[in-house]
Amino acid sequence: MTGLSAAPVRAADDLLGPVVESMSFTPEMLDPSEGTPLRITARVTDATEVQRVRAYVFPQGDEAMGHGVDLARVSGSVTDGTHRADFVFPPSVLPEGLEYGQKYGYWGVQVWAVDVLGHRGTELRSPTPLMVLDPADSSPPMVTGAS
Repeated sequence: MTGLSAAPVRAADDLLGPVVESMSFTPEMLDPSEGTPLRITARVTDATEVQRVRAYVFPQGDEAMGHGVDLARVSGSVTDGTHRADFVFPPSVLPEGLEYGQKYGYWGVQVWAVDVLGHRGTELRSPTPLMVLDPADSSPPMVTGAS
C-alpha cells in the first residue's frame, strides 16, 4: 500500500525525551570582548512535540561557571526541527567581571531538550571545544631561542 502515513504517537505512548540529533556552533574561536555572538544550531526530534531546546556554554573543567541560552526553531516541524540561538558572552566572562573560574581557553558547548510531556532527552556535547581568546594576549607564542 502506498500513500499511508504513520499513525500519530499518543502522549501516553511517548515515554522518551527528545533526541538532539546534531549540533554545531560558529565561530570556533572568538574574543568575547568584541561582542561577536556564538551561533549555536541543533536538530532535535521527538515523537510528540519539542517544547524547549537549551544550550549550555561552559569553561571545560568548570561546568558550574557556564551560561545557558534557549534556542528557537527556525525550520522544520515540532517533531523534527532545526533550532538556533546567537549567544553573546555576558559581561561576567570579560576580564573585569569574572573572579573565579576560567575565563579564556577551551569551553564546551552542549545542547539538551524537553518535550511537551516534560521528558528531558539526553544531552549532546560538541566533540570540538570552543576557543575563547584572551584579548590581552592575542598574539601566538613565538620561539625565541633553543638550546
